[in-house]
Amino acid sequence: MKFLLLRLVIASLAAAVVAPPALPQPIEQSLTFPIIALDHHGRPVKNLTPDSLLILDNKTPIVSGVKLLRAADFPLRLGIVIDTSRSQSDNRLYEAGLNAAKEFVNQVLRSEQDRVFFQLFSDTSKATPLLDRNQISGVSFNVQVGGGTALYDAIVMACHDRMALSDPRAPTRRIVVLLSDGEDNASRNRLAMAEDIVASSGVVIFSIGTEISDRSRGKRVLDAISKTSGGAAFTDLSSSEVSKAFAQIRELMDSMYQVSFPPPSSSKGRVHALEIKAAKGAQFELLTREKVSFKAMASN
Repeated sequence: MKFLLLRLVIASLAAAVVAPPALPQPIEQSLTFPIIALDHHGRPVKNLTPDSLLILDNKTPIVSGVKLLRAADFPLRLGIVIDTSRSQSDNRLYEAGLNAAKEFVNQVLRSEQDRVFFQLFSDTSKATPLLDRNQISGVSFNVQVGGGTALYDAIVMACHDRMALSDPRAPTRRIVVLLSDGEDNASRNRLAMAEDIVASSGVVIFSIGTEISDRSRGKRVLDAISKTSGGAAFTDLSSSEVSKAFAQIRELMDSMYQVSFPPPSSSKGRVHALEIKAAKGAQFELLTREKVSFKAMASN
């Protein structure tokens, strides 16, 4: 088996454990969902207002208590999930993606409160703890390509297990950047299960496709997973276009909003079908998934 050995200087664990700074106060008794809006030229919209959105709870409009919060004002929780299976061997597009991912992390971790984890997967997944800016500056680790591909299992681990380490009491931008060809031949979870976990996690996924074939099923998988999360997939790239795709992801992240509103006071315990749309006459479309479900919890 041929291995592609690449060294990424992307992780450093500090000798001393430093307590993280205090996070913003939680949004009490509110439902919060990420929103990304694009104008008709495909550019992020940065001047959204609550009136520009139509939010339906079981087809009933929510007309009060809706707030739009700039996601960039909240701490970032970022996962870099990298496919290291044998299908990535001798792939120049993959090499370009690894190099661009390292630069991307250095650019988006701006605040002392921002955190990132790195997850490598082939047949199984391994991930670092959540790291801050100081912890990613010195120590290196090797990426060895080989083995099968458990993509769906890796997505479940990233969105459910790793992102679950975030403080649930405070709002954050929860982003996963996935570098993969979208193929899977070793997962215990099915694609549908991975999509359900993604949809319920509140994590937005941006995929960088490393597929070679124009007919790759993996492209459709990456697109489906990303759209389920309210993110986007960047496929059919050349090596020179990979860094531009990461730049687009950075712009989309900076343009995100969190839409927040009080949960319904009636029908506690029922599952609610929520729809988020552009209001009539609005000059944009939502990249974010429009339909989600949640269960209204009974009050104490």
